[in-house]
Amino acid sequence: GRTKVFLRQPALAWLEESLRATAASRLTAWSLAWMAKRRYTSLKRATVALQALVRGHLARQLLRHLRRQALVAAARALKEAEVAASALQRWWRRARSACLKLPEESSTQSTAFTPRAGGAGGSSVSSADAGLLLAPAQRPGT
Repeated sequence: GRTKVFLRQPALAWLEESLRATAASRLTAWSLAWMAKRRYTSLKRATVALQALVRGHLARQLLRHLRRQALVAAARALKEAEVAASALQRWWRRARSACLKLPEESSTQSTAFTPRAGGAGGSSVSSADAGLLLAPAQRPGT
Protein backbone atom coordinates (compact mmCIF):
# COMPACT_ATOMS: atom_id res chain seq x y z
CA GLY A 1 0.00 0.00 0.00
CA ARG A 2 0.85 3.53 -0.45
CA THR A 3 0.21 4.49 3.23
CA LYS A 4 2.51 1.94 4.82
CA VAL A 5 6.08 2.93 5.34
CA PHE A 6 8.68 0.32 5.99
CA LEU A 7 11.72 1.56 7.82
CA ARG A 8 14.96 -0.11 8.49
CA GLN A 9 15.92 -0.92 12.05
CA PRO A 10 18.16 2.12 12.76
CA ALA A 11 15.62 4.57 11.34
CA LEU A 12 12.81 2.92 13.34
CA ALA A 13 14.90 3.14 16.55
CA TRP A 14 15.63 6.80 15.90
CA LEU A 15 11.92 7.51 15.27
CA GLU A 16 10.83 5.76 18.47
CA GLU A 17 13.53 7.57 20.49
CA SER A 18 12.41 10.96 19.20
CA LEU A 19 8.80 10.01 20.01
CA ARG A 20 9.79 9.15 23.60
CA ALA A 21 11.81 12.38 23.92
CA THR A 22 8.90 14.45 22.65
CA ALA A 23 6.46 12.71 24.98
CA ALA A 24 8.82 13.16 27.92
CA SER A 25 9.30 16.85 27.18
CA ARG A 26 5.55 17.36 26.86
CA LEU A 27 4.92 15.56 30.17
CA THR A 28 7.64 17.61 31.83
CA ALA A 29 6.21 20.86 30.42
CA TRP A 30 2.70 19.90 31.53
CA SER A 31 3.82 19.04 35.08
CA LEU A 32 5.89 22.24 35.36
CA ALA A 33 2.95 24.31 34.12
CA TRP A 34 0.60 22.59 36.59
CA MET A 35 2.99 23.26 39.51
CA ALA A 36 3.51 26.90 38.44
CA LYS A 37 -0.25 27.41 38.16
CA ARG A 38 -0.77 25.87 41.59
CA ARG A 39 1.96 28.08 43.09
CA TYR A 40 0.48 31.18 41.39
CA THR A 41 -3.02 30.38 42.68
CA SER A 42 -1.68 29.87 46.19
CA LEU A 43 0.24 33.16 46.10
CA LYS A 44 -2.79 34.98 44.72
CA ARG A 45 -5.03 33.65 47.52
CA ALA A 46 -2.43 34.63 50.13
CA THR A 47 -2.09 38.11 48.60
CA VAL A 48 -5.85 38.69 48.55
CA ALA A 49 -6.13 37.51 52.16
CA LEU A 50 -3.29 39.80 53.24
CA GLN A 51 -4.84 42.75 51.39
CA ALA A 52 -8.18 42.07 53.08
CA LEU A 53 -6.50 42.02 56.49
CA VAL A 54 -4.67 45.28 55.85
CA ARG A 55 -7.78 46.99 54.43
CA GLY A 56 -9.82 45.82 57.42
CA HIS A 57 -7.19 47.09 59.83
CA LEU A 58 -7.06 50.48 58.09
CA ALA A 59 -10.86 50.73 58.02
CA ARG A 60 -11.11 49.96 61.74
CA GLN A 61 -8.38 52.49 62.46
CA LEU A 62 -10.21 55.15 60.42
CA LEU A 63 -13.48 54.33 62.17
CA ARG A 64 -11.84 54.73 65.59
CA HIS A 65 -10.41 58.08 64.50
CA LEU A 66 -13.77 59.29 63.16
CA ARG A 67 -15.55 58.19 66.33
CA ARG A 68 -13.03 60.11 68.45
CA GLN A 69 -13.54 63.19 66.29
CA ALA A 70 -17.32 62.84 66.58
CA LEU A 71 -17.09 62.53 70.37
CA VAL A 72 -14.86 65.60 70.59
CA ALA A 73 -17.25 67.56 68.36
CA ALA A 74 -20.26 66.42 70.39
CA ALA A 75 -18.55 67.37 73.65
CA ARG A 76 -17.65 70.77 72.21
CA ALA A 77 -21.25 71.32 71.04
CA LEU A 78 -22.57 70.27 74.45
CA LYS A 79 -20.21 72.69 76.17
CA GLU A 80 -21.31 75.50 73.85
CA ALA A 81 -24.97 74.66 74.52
CA GLU A 82 -24.34 74.71 78.27
CA VAL A 83 -22.60 78.09 78.02
CA ALA A 84 -25.48 79.49 75.93
CA ALA A 85 -28.08 78.10 78.33
CA SER A 86 -26.30 79.52 81.36
CA ALA A 87 -26.03 82.93 79.64
CA LEU A 88 -29.74 82.83 78.87
CA GLN A 89 -30.57 81.80 82.41
CA ARG A 90 -28.34 84.53 83.80
CA TRP A 91 -30.05 87.15 81.60
CA TRP A 92 -33.52 85.89 82.55
CA ARG A 93 -32.79 85.94 86.26
CA ARG A 94 -31.36 89.46 86.06
CA ALA A 95 -34.34 90.65 84.03
CA ARG A 96 -36.78 89.07 86.47
CA SER A 97 -34.98 90.48 89.51
CA ALA A 98 -34.85 93.94 87.89
CA CYS A 99 -38.59 93.77 87.23
CA LEU A 100 -39.27 92.74 90.80
CA LYS A 101 -37.35 95.75 92.08
CA LEU A 102 -39.29 98.24 89.95
CA PRO A 103 -41.48 100.68 91.92
CA GLU A 104 -45.19 100.60 91.13
CA GLU A 105 -45.92 103.12 88.37
CA SER A 106 -48.87 103.79 86.19
CA SER A 107 -49.37 101.36 83.33
CA THR A 108 -48.88 104.09 80.69
CA GLN A 109 -45.28 104.80 81.61
CA SER A 110 -42.51 102.45 80.61
CA THR A 111 -39.18 102.01 82.27
CA ALA A 112 -36.13 101.13 80.18
CA PHE A 113 -34.39 97.99 81.25
CA THR A 114 -30.65 97.78 80.68
CA PRO A 115 -29.16 94.50 81.80
CA ARG A 116 -25.63 94.21 83.12
CA ALA A 117 -22.70 93.00 81.03
CA GLY A 118 -23.30 89.68 79.33
CA GLY A 119 -27.01 90.21 78.65
CA ALA A 120 -28.87 91.48 75.62
CA GLY A 121 -29.49 95.23 75.67
CA GLY A 122 -32.22 97.48 74.44
CA SER A 123 -35.24 95.75 75.91
CA SER A 124 -37.81 97.74 77.83
CA VAL A 125 -40.28 96.30 80.32
CA SER A 126 -43.25 98.25 81.61
CA SER A 127 -44.36 97.87 85.18
CA ALA A 128 -47.58 96.27 83.91
CA ASP A 129 -45.53 93.69 82.04
CA ALA A 130 -43.32 93.19 85.06
CA GLY A 131 -46.20 91.39 86.75
CA LEU A 132 -46.20 88.80 83.95
CA LEU A 133 -42.65 87.84 84.84
CA LEU A 134 -43.70 86.90 88.37
CA ALA A 135 -45.13 83.64 89.52
CA PRO A 136 -48.97 83.72 89.72
CA ALA A 137 -48.94 83.88 93.54
CA GLN A 138 -46.59 86.91 93.51
CA ARG A 139 -48.45 88.98 90.92
CA PRO A 140 -50.02 92.17 92.27
CA GLY A 141 -53.79 92.13 92.40
CA THR A 142 -54.06 88.35 92.48
